[in-house]
Amino acid sequence: MILVEESQMKIPARRIVTATAAAFALGLAGLSAGPAQAADGTITVTFTGPASAAIDGAAQLCMDAYDTGEDRNFLSGVCAGTPGDSTLTLNVSPGDYTLNFFDSASPEHYASQWYDGADYSAAQTVTIGSGETLTPAVELAELGTVSGSVPQNSPETPICITAYDASTPGPDGYARRDCPDTEDIPATSWTLALPPGSYKIRYSQQQDTGFELAADWNGGVAKESDSAAVPIAIDTPVALGAHNLPDAAEAYGHVEGPGGATPVGYVSAEAKDSDGFYYTSTSTEVGPDGNYRLEGLNPNATYTVDFYSDYFEIQWYNGKSNEQDANPLAGLAVGTPLNLGNTTLSYDTSLAPTAPRSARAIAGNTSTQLVWDPPQNSDVTAPITYTATASNGRTCSTTGLNCTITGLTNDTAYSFSVTARNVIGTGPASNAVSATPTGANQNGPKVVSKVKVGRTAKLPRATASGAKISWKSKTKKTCTVKGNTVKGKKTGKCKVQALAPKTDTLNSFSAVYPIKIK
Repeated sequence: MILVEESQMKIPARRIVTATAAAFALGLAGLSAGPAQAADGTITVTFTGPASAAIDGAAQLCMDAYDTGEDRNFLSGVCAGTPGDSTLTLNVSPGDYTLNFFDSASPEHYASQWYDGADYSAAQTVTIGSGETLTPAVELAELGTVSGSVPQNSPETPICITAYDASTPGPDGYARRDCPDTEDIPATSWTLALPPGSYKIRYSQQQDTGFELAADWNGGVAKESDSAAVPIAIDTPVALGAHNLPDAAEAYGHVEGPGGATPVGYVSAEAKDSDGFYYTSTSTEVGPDGNYRLEGLNPNATYTVDFYSDYFEIQWYNGKSNEQDANPLAGLAVGTPLNLGNTTLSYDTSLAPTAPRSARAIAGNTSTQLVWDPPQNSDVTAPITYTATASNGRTCSTTGLNCTITGLTNDTAYSFSVTARNVIGTGPASNAVSATPTGANQNGPKVVSKVKVGRTAKLPRATASGAKISWKSKTKKTCTVKGNTVKGKKTGKCKVQALAPKTDTLNSFSAVYPIKIK
């Protein structure tokens, strides 16, 4: 069972290193930067507990430096070499940073916090100049603990324990999670370190590991509101004892498109309990046959099921179009899968493609190539097929961004447009464009260059492109032409003209050739 958690603490990826390793890495960076690099600055932090109390001797404090970008990329970090150390020093290049302080001991004794604010959103930018030193004093907030055991925790059914703030019902109350293991082998005992407050404790099987066990709350109840809040205080550990998760139930059904069509694109069935937690599994993605299964469900919980997809309107079980009217699942039982029947989805008509953009026409020989840009909404629509249409009704289709309409008449003007079509429907036509196909130019023949007086020579019967040639003399006093034979009459320059008519695919041809008569 996958429990989709929302509003979890946003902490960039950390890399824990010792002070010696951090100094060594930064030293290598300095060597590679060249002699012009500015001198490193230094951040030396002194930590205390609340009200200037000494740091707990088991704490393993760390400091990480991140850039100030939106994603806060990790730059460097250092952890105390000895548990209980209360001073950390980090050398950094000149620049702007955000700093995160945390306790890497297990369990933690102090809450993670940012400088100069407790949480991620309130983190302040620290500017370090060349050779400058920052020496802040940081007071850390102590954590209380809650612990227990999960006898079912095993490689086959690994379990996580999650604490939620009791004052914020639902997934938004997420506070901390522990998926207990020792060297990647699930452990039966667990501990969560939490700020003082009141929490609801939830147990669930880890993501993508199977769906034998159903999630429930402390006290063995299916609803968060029925679970007793656990008070957490400093120096007052809470022990909840052993907890066993219930066996899971499951449901299954079938999804189809309008008219019984096979669903296209990604379609999933998701179950949400009355506390607002979603349950999905690898089998909830609707398969090519339209079938799905919902696994890992608590038989004592109340669920609604929605169908989410790329190209269909969101819909709830029993054909309801909004969550408020959705029917809860009834009849969940361990060992007897619940049949949810058939659900017919409606296409999201807003995802039909808009018009192809910037259509262009390139005239050819009895053909025209159409080229266009994709629709404005092509990134959110289903796969698109394009059709280009000529004014005489001839078409070409493609999934690409160009195609050629053939069978056109040369020297005839045509108008063209392009439409885009997906499984949802056909969008409006593109801008209209015009083009006039033309034939190819013919290649001239090879002609003799010299003829003796009184002698004859043969002229080619066709152009190099294959069209039949008719010949005539342009200088009848010097030479005469009969058929495809030229005859020299007197010394001088003879000019003969070749003429070939246009064809369906070739332009007309005319050329004059000089022949020397001697």
